[in-house]
Amino acid sequence: TGESTGTGSESGSGDGSDDAGDPIPETDGVTSLKVTVDDGVTLTSNATYYCSEDCEGEEINIASSNVTAIDTSVSWTCSTHNSTSTYFYFLSINAFNAEGYLITGITINGTKYAVDMTDDEYPTEYLDDYSYIGENYNCISIALAGETEIADQVIHVHAEKVEEEIETPETREPQDVSAILNATMAKLASTVTAPAFGTNAGEWTVLSLARGGYFAKDNAYFTDYYDRIVATVNEKAASVNLNGALHKVKSTENSRLIVALSSIGKNATSVGDWDLVEAYSANGFDWIKKQGINGPIWALIALDSNDYETSDPNIRQQCIDFILEKQLEDGGWTLSGTVADPDITGMTLQALINYADQEAVAAAAAKAIACLSEMQQTSGGFLYGTSETSESAA
Repeated sequence: TGESTGTGSESGSGDGSDDAGDPIPETDGVTSLKVTVDDGVTLTSNATYYCSEDCEGEEINIASSNVTAIDTSVSWTCSTHNSTSTYFYFLSINAFNAEGYLITGITINGTKYAVDMTDDEYPTEYLDDYSYIGENYNCISIALAGETEIADQVIHVHAEKVEEEIETPETREPQDVSAILNATMAKLASTVTAPAFGTNAGEWTVLSLARGGYFAKDNAYFTDYYDRIVATVNEKAASVNLNGALHKVKSTENSRLIVALSSIGKNATSVGDWDLVEAYSANGFDWIKKQGINGPIWALIALDSNDYETSDPNIRQQCIDFILEKQLEDGGWTLSGTVADPDITGMTLQALINYADQEAVAAAAAKAIACLSEMQQTSGGFLYGTSETSESAA
């Protein structure tokens, strides 16, 4: 922004002689310019003198200084010269605002000029054609020129602290979605008439209908499901033979079932002959993390679904630490790759919600929420791949 006034820095030698080897004329006095600034303003200054006709317009740098001034006064001193040649002096001052501040104008010899002044208000008696005020609020460039104009002038650069604008969120009226939810749950109930152990027509359906309050917990839909589960657990746990694990490498089999059982009021520590919760402690964290980040996420969700205690008191924290280590640069999480997935990021936040009192968890959650905000569509939903799905939104 100061390029138009920064003359003299390229062609001037600054060593006491001009490019033609002629000496700088003798000085006969000192002219001072005092510059003061408000908080948040940084000054840079440069002074040159021009030798016009006799010196063929050559420019010689006679003084230069870079001055950083925050809420202080600085004085610029420029020599005046006695010569038969026509010399005039050029002083440029660039004022830059610091972050959080806005330059609003300048006062020259007691008269204030705002950055939004009109052409009629422009102080031509002080500023030459190189000056500009208001083209860019981040910088004011002032050029004072003439044989005597710069003498004993006082300039003050004004700035104001800018208050950060806080956007007010759009107010939205709550919507009654009960009709849509009831229709969805009715479809689930009529499609999955006899839920059993599994990801399809199993725990997710039971969880949805239980949390949605579609059936009472003592309804035959749930009690019959539980009877089928007891038989399945006795068979699978005995077959796997791994301390109540329902799969040798998929801890999420236990986690999914524990969440569903908690939703219908059943205790997962006593399902038939087995304690599904003890499998986490007995088999250790190595078993939980065999599925990558998915294992620890759902272990936490399952354990917290009914405040289950573990015989190994470190299991929960091991899950938390593992999850935090897997956070991506963009703030989210994914099963694989380097780009956050809205589904996994959302599930991770659900898993960590009860541990937000830990500083590291709170910081990670803040980044994840910001990440989800960036991924959210204008409709309010989220994309899984290239398609917007209700599952991702949920």
